[in-house]
Amino acid sequence: MTGQAQRARYVGFANAKLPDSDYRVSFARDSLVSDVLLALPERPHALPAEKYVPLPIGEGLRPTTLVALLRVPSILRRSRADIAHFFATQLALAGPPLARLAGTRAIMTITGLGRTFSRPGWLGALLRAIYMACFRLAAACSERVLFQTEADMRELATRVPAHVARHFELVGSAIDGTLFELEVVKPEGRPICIMVARVHPSKGISDFLAVADALAGLADFTLVGPPSAGADGLLAAVNEAADAGKIDYLGTLHDWEVRKLLARAAVLVLPSRGEGIPRVVLEASLSDVATIAYDIAGCRATLPPQALAPAFELDGLQALVERALSDLRFRRDLARDSRAVAVDVYSAQGYADKMDSIIAQVLEPVR
Repeated sequence: MTGQAQRARYVGFANAKLPDSDYRVSFARDSLVSDVLLALPERPHALPAEKYVPLPIGEGLRPTTLVALLRVPSILRRSRADIAHFFATQLALAGPPLARLAGTRAIMTITGLGRTFSRPGWLGALLRAIYMACFRLAAACSERVLFQTEADMRELATRVPAHVARHFELVGSAIDGTLFELEVVKPEGRPICIMVARVHPSKGISDFLAVADALAGLADFTLVGPPSAGADGLLAAVNEAADAGKIDYLGTLHDWEVRKLLARAAVLVLPSRGEGIPRVVLEASLSDVATIAYDIAGCRATLPPQALAPAFELDGLQALVERALSDLRFRRDLARDSRAVAVDVYSAQGYADKMDSIIAQVLEPVR
């Protein structure tokens, strides 16, 4: 495609409400080669109404999810899409074959293998087998398979034929830093230590509660995030800690409320068991927050080495959080180095440029 060529009609599909800082929202604004529509459960405030298509879909597999997936071909036909881009597991696995039915070229992005590839036992083995069967079909129906982390790309490259792996490409992630450009002034007094995540065992909520209990004298601890289905016991533990005054549990907040909270926070803790590129880490970095996390692929890609505790070693995590809370120089240096990673590696314009290049390559033979 050249500068004089007709702009591509691009439709992106995701299964969650995107915050205004999300890279897909900024891509809808910044793309130089595509007219972008986003099919989402809810429209972000920063996304113009004319670029939004309602898609009532959530995480997991439910009857409503299947109904929403069956709408994909009609959305593509009505929008006369040249290219469809699918994010999140059920959309990435089911979307490309559905796009082929609509006669539309497809791209899929693997945002993280997460629980599917970390779950132990026979159930984990069964889920991985099902995932790989669906993935091979989806990859065969895709022009490109994009990855946020190199570790995920390497993992799947060993499980597919070489001719499929040739279509793999690392695209990373991004964040719209313009929402974080105001100077951040941290309040005086006791530091605020926060965690932002769904209340689910895979997010390491129990480790956060243990750290909050052990280090109660050093900071005020706050947990933000919605409950997860099937995690009633964990939610009860969270509420018990809140009732005992060990943490503040704020539940679900709007993305602008999370940004305001980050502007006041000193330390973010992310003891997750599996992440793609964790957006909250990038948001914290742009808010001058020092983040402490386990040494897993997604956190390793977004944080300096001194921010990482040995994977799933609670004592190591607690020791790093304690140092960040009690050593102001270490905390400020960590926040500075984390900001540098977010700015240099994860700029929204950089992501838009990569995607424009990929879309041009995919569509060039048919333009």
